[in-house]
Amino acid sequence: MSYLGLRNLLWAAAVIPPVLLMLYIYRQDRIEKEPPGLLLRLFIGGALSVVSAIVLESVGMRLGALLFGRGTLLNTAFTCFLVVGGAEEGGKYFVLRRITWNNSEFNYRFDAIVYAVFVSMGFALVENITYVAADGTMATALLRGTTAIPGHAAFAVFMGYYYGMAKMYADAACSAPGGELARRYAYLAGAMRRRAVWVPVLIHGFYDFCLELRSGAMTAVFLGFILLLDALAVSRIRRTQRNDVMV
Repeated sequence: MSYLGLRNLLWAAAVIPPVLLMLYIYRQDRIEKEPPGLLLRLFIGGALSVVSAIVLESVGMRLGALLFGRGTLLNTAFTCFLVVGGAEEGGKYFVLRRITWNNSEFNYRFDAIVYAVFVSMGFALVENITYVAADGTMATALLRGTTAIPGHAAFAVFMGYYYGMAKMYADAACSAPGGELARRYAYLAGAMRRRAVWVPVLIHGFYDFCLELRSGAMTAVFLGFILLLDALAVSRIRRTQRNDVMV
């Protein structure tokens, strides 16, 4: 195969997995499809959030090295959970909420999962292209296409699930007659918004932590974790789809 043909194959291997996952989640939205323009904005917002992640991770890694020393277990945990997980998932959530929370198209709970996956795939596609371009091997493209890209999608499914629950409770609080019931719904809305951030952060952090330890045992844990995470994400998609409600 020519050099140009190999490069084209590599680009295709980097781009196709995120696109396929976006198409998959789009097709699962059975009640009311989301406008392409809105989904494009979410995708582009997710792609642009790579910039903030790079800046925050650069600062956070320097801070971790100062606080805990380079190469220590505490520094690895700090970097994976707070720095990388926090910067990447926090940036995705910022884009998600900024674009969709007050958007009139956000009227079903499953919409939140669709939105979160499109944001996450925008981020993942840019990240994937940078990794594949730097490494230049099909092995990296295939490995990331079966682990990192589905991983980002799974993080997004959990973010979207709790984000959709937050929207449902927030709207219920506005519709409630007032008093204790309205306060209860408002409390639940806040709790779900927080979960929409910290659950993906913890999952993402554990994903990276397993990889960073670079041991045979943790590699086995990582593979089992990926299989379980993907299965739980698919189950969450199907259950939310079956029991979808207006928000």
